[in-house]
Amino acid sequence: MAPTPRRAVATEIVGAAGVALAFTLWDLVDALVRPPQAPVGALAVAALLCAGIGVGTLLFSSMSLVRFAVRAAVDRLGGSRALPGLLDGAALFVLAVSLQDPRALQGDLRGWGCVGALAAGGAASIAAERWPHARRPFVATLLVASVLGMTQLPWAGGNFVRLALHLAAAVAAIDLVRSALDRVRTRVVVAAGGTATLLLVVSWPLLGASEPGRVLVHQESTHARTWLQIFGAIGPPREDIRPLRSPPPVRRPRAPRSDRPDVLVLSIDSLRWDLVGDLPRLRSAIGAHATFTRAVSPSPHTAHSVASMLRGRPLRDIRLDSAPAHTDNPWRDTSPTLGSVLVRTGYRAISVRTDRYVDPSLGPTAGFETLWLTGRPAAAQRAFPGTHSMRAHEALALVEEAARATPGPLCVFLHLMDTHYPYRWGEGGSGPTDRAGQRRSVRDLDGRLARFLRDFVRVRGRTPVIVVAGDHGEAFGEHRATTHSSSVYAEQVRVVFLVADPGIGVGSHDAPVSTASIAPTVLDLVGVTPPASMTEPSLVDPLARGGSWPSVAVSEVRSAGWRAIGYTGPRYRLIVDPVHRTEQLFDTDRDPTERRDLSDDHPGLLREMQRLARAWEAGR
Repeated sequence: MAPTPRRAVATEIVGAAGVALAFTLWDLVDALVRPPQAPVGALAVAALLCAGIGVGTLLFSSMSLVRFAVRAAVDRLGGSRALPGLLDGAALFVLAVSLQDPRALQGDLRGWGCVGALAAGGAASIAAERWPHARRPFVATLLVASVLGMTQLPWAGGNFVRLALHLAAAVAAIDLVRSALDRVRTRVVVAAGGTATLLLVVSWPLLGASEPGRVLVHQESTHARTWLQIFGAIGPPREDIRPLRSPPPVRRPRAPRSDRPDVLVLSIDSLRWDLVGDLPRLRSAIGAHATFTRAVSPSPHTAHSVASMLRGRPLRDIRLDSAPAHTDNPWRDTSPTLGSVLVRTGYRAISVRTDRYVDPSLGPTAGFETLWLTGRPAAAQRAFPGTHSMRAHEALALVEEAARATPGPLCVFLHLMDTHYPYRWGEGGSGPTDRAGQRRSVRDLDGRLARFLRDFVRVRGRTPVIVVAGDHGEAFGEHRATTHSSSVYAEQVRVVFLVADPGIGVGSHDAPVSTASIAPTVLDLVGVTPPASMTEPSLVDPLARGGSWPSVAVSEVRSAGWRAIGYTGPRYRLIVDPVHRTEQLFDTDRDPTERRDLSDDHPGLLREMQRLARAWEAGR
């Protein structure tokens, strides 16, 4: 006999509570098997458990009850039994598109597998309503697809995608055990619903009263953080809620020295190497400078590249851990950065939170004091994940204000997002979303930076050490990719790299260099010995003293179950996929966009690049 509507509602609530408990325990166990340095009391653990079960029950029950209401309406109106299944299929399709954007799909078999599994679940959903015997295969497919999707989330996906995956898994799990749930007694249902509601109510003040509880939710519990942020119960990560394993906050010295030059590092998003000609005013403003025509970034991903360039280390030597973002971040990495080293020598080191990728709580800009807009609500600036980047004119104004207020030597790291997709220009314009659009945004930023630099020198009364670099490149259909973060081909990692200082002169250099050398190079230029952790070479020796250039520069991208490494030599580039054991060789002089693989035609050149790659690996 079919259950009554009241029984069906009770079934959904009990099932939702059970699934929410399972997910909560999953996160809780994962958090506790990696004990943090700071003690986390029973209050924090209770808060996490309460929040997970309470919010999870509410959301899962809502999703399930909506599906039940749709089915009941269809039955009452005599509509097609396939309609609810069609709605399930549409939801899964939207989920697949949201989870795997065009960048993520390039070269990642697991990403394609996730989309394929979700599509299969959608098709099975439609069939399940028309052919009831197909229900169990459908819900099993949906459960597998959603869990597979969750494994992709440390690399791609946001809060709402994660929520959708949890809901899909909950619906499937409840359907699988529905026959058992229908036999649950009413008083058990009432007790479960009352307990879940009570836990939900109790979790709110617990989370607000316990800083360890807030930190635990933010840094250790994926689903509890997601649900509570969406519901607005807790705010996003703030500077006063620091990761449990992050280094202590940097304090400015009491007696700043004034005999060292200022430092200005401008990181421009998506600034690929062939856009250097679109920066004539900036290049004129910085004066005599060195240009590196074969420079590469350590990674095609902003947070990873910035972390590497400020720590003077290749990406693989930086600790990356899951954090409140759509990818892993260096928030637990304790190696010194350019900012932390200069602060110890008398500098004030500042940065601006222009986008979520350089959020101070996630670690890429550790060691720098973060500036915020005073005229905008702090909650709006700290919103995470953010959907809007701070525009260049806002960030530059903050830096100018700090330059006027800082008496001693100043180090500025500024990452500018105007040239990131969708390529912004002016005060509010954007696009088109192609190469012409990006060039327009670069040219607009060129004029802004030239004016800013002249004002900065006038305010400070002296010319700083200046570095201009792209954090990574940008793809426009090469190798079937768009934007970045999906490969180490030239279009995604070969970047603009300029250094200006009287001690190095002017010139164009074709040697393979990595922007991970920025930190040791800057420290060398201001007379500070780089720490031993900065294993990338300083470029001052070959620039000013005739020393040898690096023989290879390395770029790397990695995601769940996939890696690619690019070794850039004096002329050739070797691209290695160690997971699938493939190698490609390109002549960057004759084939700068890397369309022709020479690995089969020139085995001798391949062996030479393999030798350089092995030597670099052995020297780390």
